[in-house]
Amino acid sequence: MAPEAFSGKVSRATDVWAFGVVLWELLTGTRPYMGMGQKEVIEGVKDNTLTLSWPDAVPMSAPIIALGRRCLSHEADKRPTFVEIVEELVAIERAIRAELLGVPEAAPPAAEATEATAGDGSGAITGFAEL
Repeated sequence: MAPEAFSGKVSRATDVWAFGVVLWELLTGTRPYMGMGQKEVIEGVKDNTLTLSWPDAVPMSAPIIALGRRCLSHEADKRPTFVEIVEELVAIERAIRAELLGVPEAAPPAAEATEATAGDGSGAITGFAEL
């Protein structure tokens, strides 16, 4: 749970925190805070004295780790929006594909960014352009 959620403040930024935890779980293959008691975890997350340790030297993971760290910012207003997360994940995927295929990255068409969101300012994700 995001630090602010323990005080009853829930927002989209709270969901971004949860997404950051999921990224961490995907990269590490483990559950966060294993072996710790619930009270200890809650206090540590609330007080920003408990953080997740990101893995080192996982091939091609540096951009995903950087994104995950931003998602887990203790300050909710410093976390990226889901629109920004989707844009960054698409860019990360393009970079990984380019590296694996040995081809230079191509700039994404401008239409992709508008196709991914509702266009009503809500930031809701409606679909993805062909990658």
